[in-house]
Amino acid sequence: MLFELPFLSGDDLYYGTDSAYRKLIRKITNMDLSKSRLHSEIDYSELDDVTRDEMDYDEDAMMEFMNVVWKYTKQNVDLCELYQYSAGAMFSTDPEVGIVVLFAYDYLPLFYPVLYAFSQNPNIEVDTHPNYNALLNIFRKQN
Repeated sequence: MLFELPFLSGDDLYYGTDSAYRKLIRKITNMDLSKSRLHSEIDYSELDDVTRDEMDYDEDAMMEFMNVVWKYTKQNVDLCELYQYSAGAMFSTDPEVGIVVLFAYDYLPLFYPVLYAFSQNPNIEVDTHPNYNALLNIFRKQN
């Protein structure tokens, strides 16, 4: 195993609400919510539930997670190609921007299984994963 990610079945990756998506991101990145802005800067008792949920976010954990993903995947030519194409959705060619895009609401259910498979076996041929090819086709059409 190259780096540790939680195993998620197909049902885990299909969220129907923004709140469920944020909950999944917190699980994937192992966020420590005691470090979120909600617990340090704001009197959250006056916030509505949606705002409270949006602010319950550990920025440091997210940044650290993205750095780990980049560190362990940047040598994989196929993943870097996907990162560059996905970065194009943000008018960029920066592969690290591409990683962020792939963790976005619309792409996470397709990308996570690819990343998980790679984390378990970095010698797999990522370009043979059906989700990899689906994502590549989506981003090629956009660019």
